[in-house]
Amino acid sequence: MSTLQPLEYFSAIDGVFVKQLHFEQIGSTMFGHKHIHNHLTLLASGKLKVTVNGEVTEFTAPHLIFIHKDNEHEFIALEENTVAYCVHAIRDKTTGDIIEDVIVPKGVKYEEIIQRPTGVLDEDASSN
Repeated sequence: MSTLQPLEYFSAIDGVFVKQLHFEQIGSTMFGHKHIHNHLTLLASGKLKVTVNGEVTEFTAPHLIFIHKDNEHEFIALEENTVAYCVHAIRDKTTGDIIEDVIVPKGVKYEEIIQRPTGVLDEDASSN
């Protein structure tokens, strides 16, 4: 198994987190991990071997890959310059989801990034 990991780039805007994974070489590996939230991985180019809870599936771009919460998953590049994007919502701590430390820049207060659930109105707005 390769110890080469993909290059990672992070972005978050309007409550959506995106992590770009650039697997430069065949065998580059995003090692097994899991989250407490569901997310999509958009395979933009190349080919990935995706292992979820020990079960292997190969995907070729373009393809959307659903990763269910609490499932151990790992990505291994099967082609050079494979690019994938992990996408999920940023939610506040009361939902049980987490905001991973790596996406919150220094100087940003937690209160500034908490997102209100879609469709929830302020009490004042709902009375109009």
